[in-house]
Amino acid sequence: MINVVGKFFEISSKEPNRTAIIFRDSKISYAELAERANAIIDKIPAADLKSNILIGLYLPRSIDLIASLMAVIKMGAGYVPLDISFPKDRIRYMLSDSGTKTLLTNNNLIHKFIPNNSNLQVVNVDDAVHSRRTKSSVVEGKTVYVIYTSGSTGKPKGVAMRHKALDNLINWQKQSSDCFGGITLQYAPIGFDVSFQEIFSTLSCGGTLVLCDEETRRDPRKLADLIVSQGIERIFMPFVAIQQLASLEECHLNCLREVITAGEQLRITPAIRDFFESLPHCKLINQYGPTETHVVTAYELSGPPKNWPNLPPIGKPIQNVRTYVFDDSLNNVSLGEVGELYIGGASLAEGYINNQSLTESVFIHHPVIGERLYKTGDLVRLLASGDIEFVGRKDRQVKIRGYRVELGEVETLLSEHSAIKECVVDGRENVPGQTMLVAYVVLKDKYRPHFKSIALHAKWTSFLKEKLPEYMIPARFIILESLPLTPTGKIDKKSLPSPTLERPQMMTAFVPPHAQTEIEIAQIWKEVLHMEEVGENDNFFELGGNSLLATYIHQRLSQHLPFKVEIVDLFQYPTVGSLAKALEARKRHESSGVANRQPQKHSNSLSDKRIIARKRYER
Repeated sequence: MINVVGKFFEISSKEPNRTAIIFRDSKISYAELAERANAIIDKIPAADLKSNILIGLYLPRSIDLIASLMAVIKMGAGYVPLDISFPKDRIRYMLSDSGTKTLLTNNNLIHKFIPNNSNLQVVNVDDAVHSRRTKSSVVEGKTVYVIYTSGSTGKPKGVAMRHKALDNLINWQKQSSDCFGGITLQYAPIGFDVSFQEIFSTLSCGGTLVLCDEETRRDPRKLADLIVSQGIERIFMPFVAIQQLASLEECHLNCLREVITAGEQLRITPAIRDFFESLPHCKLINQYGPTETHVVTAYELSGPPKNWPNLPPIGKPIQNVRTYVFDDSLNNVSLGEVGELYIGGASLAEGYINNQSLTESVFIHHPVIGERLYKTGDLVRLLASGDIEFVGRKDRQVKIRGYRVELGEVETLLSEHSAIKECVVDGRENVPGQTMLVAYVVLKDKYRPHFKSIALHAKWTSFLKEKLPEYMIPARFIILESLPLTPTGKIDKKSLPSPTLERPQMMTAFVPPHAQTEIEIAQIWKEVLHMEEVGENDNFFELGGNSLLATYIHQRLSQHLPFKVEIVDLFQYPTVGSLAKALEARKRHESSGVANRQPQKHSNSLSDKRIIARKRYER
């Protein structure tokens, strides 16, 4: 069987002028993308041109990122995706743990990251030229990628995925999809396994892949505009991103034919019902699969959206995959009873790289069935229809915006702070469908009398930012005298207090907002962040904000302020005062230009908007 990369190169020879990728104002054909991949192979040191090695990808979302990925797999190697937003220490650990010998990067990043491994070969893909045009054939490797997920021991764990599993998935996807050879959005980060599905279910069958930059990913309105302008037919998105699109006013995405969701539990909200009522020719498909197996089940919602269940099942197994629902003794549970989901068949990963004991503990050999199974830790029940219903987790793992987070990893790193005696981290649903991390902390004795004066919350956030990705940093820190325990001595999570509306201790003193624009911005932040007060100098991200909440803030600001607001403004001007000043300065600049042509008309419009906004916040 030709693997998915082989199929891409086959198409590049037979139909070289087909459009492979669109990114911003650039287009690249199948033949040009194949040439680019071959040129990158030519840059890789000869000693590393062999199969079954691992090569790091430290690149932003770009055509070169896709070409580099193609190059690595063509030569029979596996890729290790390294998110450029991750802390440097985390990236260094991933490189060291995976034994990566070669790193592909570009001009903009090569001087920003200095690896601590002197044996690492750093290749600048910007230096790759099309002169030699390697004629090598596709080599069938063993490992396609190693993706790192959160680990309960305090270190991320690398899942090594096999070609067989991913070829099976893409072949099934092509058979089940109505968008064969169509236009697909590449939305998922490269370190998220869904990205492989987006890329290769498109480029292995002659379709066109549309990349979106990070600003567009964060801005639902710009994302919707991109979908319409490029005529995108298929998107893969987590529930929360679909909810954001569905919540937009005047959003008509009539080009969509398939919306595929995975990564977190799908909820059918009123906004999602209305969204799909307006798209009668668009399918909504709920897929499920851990990183250790990628997609293993799928469920297509059918009939009128008004009749869809609030929590759809995760469906039936895809081709060549088997699922089992067992009790603790590895016996089948009865129909409708809750048990743990086990997965067998073609989808299983090799295991965890450099962690044989963990691999053997979750990739088990069933004594009766006689096959290798993955123990998911997910609690499910089998329905009479044959579909599987997700119930919850068996362990201390949560999903934050589609990413897996092992609470033990956050606890381990947080406990390294000098002020902390002990801590526990829990996932709490602050608003329906959105989980945030809350850290419960017991201080060492010498810090207890002074904790309000030394802004520990802000220091803990800063401390963790050097070690963890943004989505793994707790939004709230709650200081306790002691952690509540059960009679058996375990942490009593039910007795942990819910987060309050109190503003956390910040590095800066509280200064109430005074100018009208500051008051209006602070009010919106209070509503979205669920806080009693927000000050002029308060930083949105230090208050517990994140990139997801930034999109909600952006929507509210755009609706209620008489200014043009870009989502990037929240990242460039993260305090109430700085954001207010930036927005007012932009409006003055725009007004002065318009006033030279139509002074009276613009002045009245701005005045009316300010009066409306002011009345709203005075009520």
